Amino acid sequence: MGEPAMDREAPTARVLEAALKDLKDLVRLEFDLAKNELQRERQAAVRSLIAFGACLVLLSSGVAVLGITAVWASSGGPLAALGLGLAFLAGSAIAWILGARTWPKSLLTQTERRIEKDIEQLEEHLS
Repeated sequence: MGEPAMDREAPTARVLEAALKDLKDLVRLEFDLAKNELQRERQAAVRSLIAFGACLVLLSSGVAVLGITAVWASSGGPLAALGLGLAFLAGSAIAWILGARTWPKSLLTQTERRIEKDIEQLEEHLS
C-alpha cells in the first residue's frame, strides 16, 4: 500500500522540481531584461540631461546678450544684438523641449508588464 503513494509523489516532485527550475530561469531572464531596460532608460536620461544643460547655457547666454542689448539700446545701438539674444532664448526653449521629450516618463514599464503577464500565466498553470 505504501508503494502506490510513493509512485504518486514521485511525479509530483518532478513537476515541482521542473516548475522551480522554470521559475528560476524566468527570474534570471526577467532580471537580464530589466537590466537592459534600465541601461536604455539611463541612456535616454543622459541625452535628456545634455539637452537640459544646453538649455541652461543658451538661456544664460540669451539673458546676458539681452542685458547687453538693453544697455546698448539705451545709447541707440544696433538691433542685431537683440536678435542674437532672442535667438539664444529660442535655442534654449528648443533644448528644453528636447530634454523634456526624451526624459523617461516612468522606469521599467516593459519589465512591469512582462512580470504581470508571467504571474498571470503562472497562476493559470497552477490552477
